[in-house]
Amino acid sequence: MYKLAYTLAPEQVDPEKYLAVHYVGGGNAMYQVTENKDIQAISMHVYEQNKGIISAVCHGTAGIVNLKLASGEYLVAGRKITGYPTAFEKTDAAYYQQFPFSIESLIKQRGGIFNYGQRNQSFIEVEGRIITGTNYQSSREVAQAMVKQLNNM
Repeated sequence: MYKLAYTLAPEQVDPEKYLAVHYVGGGNAMYQVTENKDIQAISMHVYEQNKGIISAVCHGTAGIVNLKLASGEYLVAGRKITGYPTAFEKTDAAYYQQFPFSIESLIKQRGGIFNYGQRNQSFIEVEGRIITGTNYQSSREVAQAMVKQLNNM
């Protein structure tokens, strides 16, 4: 509860102090995180200036769909990315009907190469300093890939 009470707001974060940004899963990542300019600026500072890592798991991949490099190109363009695929969603369910977009479709629209493994199995993609996992079962493998890269920096 202490950490929740004292979590920094995006405008309070000094991106110079970080070498990684991780987008956690859960449907909430589909809302506000994707469009938040402060969070985007932090992520891109960490990625471009600090030469850090951007990672995401499951629906957290929604957080990276709008990230753009200084060149104006989408971060995901031309890169292998994973996240929770449309094939695993209950597309007729009320929760899905409320989602503002399909992660898989938007990654593809942005020029990304969207891959995923079997349901309920860990599957990750490591594209340089971009590390993504299909589902919560991928969380451990994503974290291990992040630690490996951080140790090599």
